[in-house]
Amino acid sequence: MPACFLLKVHSAVAAGRHQQWPAKVIKKLSVPSVPRNCDDDECQPLHFMVTLCQLQTYKHQAERTCSYCEFEGRTKKATFLCLQCTDDLCEQCAMAHRKTRLTRTHVLAPYEQIKQGLYDHDIREAQNFLCSLHSLPLADFCEDCMQLVCKSCRSGEHNDHRCESSEAAVSKFKLQASSFVQGLQRQSLALGEHQAFLHSQLQMVKEREVTLRDTVLQQAEAIHALVTAHCSTMLELIEATFRKEQDAIQRHSDDLQVATQSLNNNADFLQHLLALGSPCEVLQLSNAIMIRLKHLLRMEPMTRTQNFTAHFHPGPTTQQNMQIMFGDLNFYHVPLNQEEVESSGHLTIATLLPEPLNPAQLVDCIEAKLDDDAKEVWPSGLCVYRDLMVLVDRDNKKIKIFDHNSKVPKLKFQFSGMAEHKLVNPFDAVLLKNGVVVVTDYGAEKVKVFDVTGRWIGDICGDFRHPRGIAVTGKGQLVVVDSLLLQVTLHDMDSGQLLRTIPATDQSGNKLLVDPFYVTVMDDDKIIVTDHAAPNIKVFSVEGKHLATYGHYGTSASQVLKPFGICVDRYGQLLLADSDNHRVHLLLPNGKFSRFLLTHRDKVAHPVTLAIDSNGYLVVGEALGKIKIFKYL
Repeated sequence: MPACFLLKVHSAVAAGRHQQWPAKVIKKLSVPSVPRNCDDDECQPLHFMVTLCQLQTYKHQAERTCSYCEFEGRTKKATFLCLQCTDDLCEQCAMAHRKTRLTRTHVLAPYEQIKQGLYDHDIREAQNFLCSLHSLPLADFCEDCMQLVCKSCRSGEHNDHRCESSEAAVSKFKLQASSFVQGLQRQSLALGEHQAFLHSQLQMVKEREVTLRDTVLQQAEAIHALVTAHCSTMLELIEATFRKEQDAIQRHSDDLQVATQSLNNNADFLQHLLALGSPCEVLQLSNAIMIRLKHLLRMEPMTRTQNFTAHFHPGPTTQQNMQIMFGDLNFYHVPLNQEEVESSGHLTIATLLPEPLNPAQLVDCIEAKLDDDAKEVWPSGLCVYRDLMVLVDRDNKKIKIFDHNSKVPKLKFQFSGMAEHKLVNPFDAVLLKNGVVVVTDYGAEKVKVFDVTGRWIGDICGDFRHPRGIAVTGKGQLVVVDSLLLQVTLHDMDSGQLLRTIPATDQSGNKLLVDPFYVTVMDDDKIIVTDHAAPNIKVFSVEGKHLATYGHYGTSASQVLKPFGICVDRYGQLLLADSDNHRVHLLLPNGKFSRFLLTHRDKVAHPVTLAIDSNGYLVVGEALGKIKIFKYL
């Protein structure tokens, strides 16, 4: 490869013009003929392609004509190429070319040998770059201007520049280019490996699509087979039961028919005996007849005391339950450096769910403001256990306990604590099985324990800064949310000792909670925390693993403005108070949005705290003190 070409490439790379090569190269290569010379400096790097195309033309063009003969108006096949003049010559013109003083030293290459590739090196050596100004070979290289120059240019405008021969300059560039080539080869290898990886990923995705489709179809066939089998079993049971009942009725009817026939036969015999028999004959049979008649008259027919009936109560055939029975379909991405396993932390639905009432029925409305309340009631905490309802009145700094089972709920106890155990800023509470009330008091930075009469028993152990929501797990452990420490703690219910701290962080150690408020616990001890500022709810295992997140800012479905209170019903459904949207969300046990259970159309205003009572009713504590009870299933 000529040194002058490499130096042209070097100057183009240094100037950033190499980025324009691909389009020009493609354009030049698409032209079968040799491109014309161009003095535009932007085109100079393409001389490499021009000369290669020119060589290819010499070797592969079917027939070339003599340049000299064309000049004289004749057409004659060219058999030689002058490497110095680049002229095509016929036999006669070639002989004349060899005799001329100026051209006798030129090399004439036969086209037959050129097409065999015998003159490739000679042709490439003869292809020189010429200066567009002086028509002299570009034999030197100016490092300051990064361009090829001729002798006239070097002694002229490039006189005070750093110039050297093209051979010396190209040696330096070859060293640089070698490192670039190695880098490009490594990059090409890396891209090839990644392309192979993407190909494997594409195949894996296609295979998983087929596998997933087959699995879904198999599930459909299995459910269809189960439904068909169960339907057949029920039809067989119906047929057998009704056949048994029909047979019993028929046997009873047949027995009555036999008895009726016997009565009629005996009556006919007696009539004939009395009418036709002699006195001796009648008297002879009189004793037997009297015994038989008495027996027949005392006979009472067996009567049915019950009517047979049968009913079929269809299960809830909702689309929701169809999805539950069929299975859950999830799509997600797994980081490449993470082991690809199916998560076991997803919330699941373990039972068919009843259809919610639409609309929910308001059962009762309780005014929680008492005569001795100095401020408006703010029910920040609410729990119901058996026949007692515990209400935390944050602004009046009270715990109010009502008789929940009476037709008109009556206040049984109220307390604010005494002395150093006085409530400062109570927020939430739970009523335990032993009649103990545990209250979070973020103003005192404590979790306090009282009996139902208000007598202080003790404090829960732990380093609290702003304890808010509190709940109880199925194992009887207390769960406390701290909105300042942004963590969840578990405590022993009897001793109050700290059992575990859930830092609520992601894999990088970043806090997941922003401003947590309330907490509830599902039957499988999954912990649900409402994050007021996020705004959403977050699900954790008791071991501290983050499992899921529901909701984001907004007013439409699956969106919340201020998630406050949350509770879980007997079916594992979650009920979430969205205070600023004036509604209560009903979420499936897997955390997915089901419907808006209550909205402002149900005259719900700023729901703050929620609870489920022993009747399965929803108890809603509204801002400013109204407690509303709804039947929703």
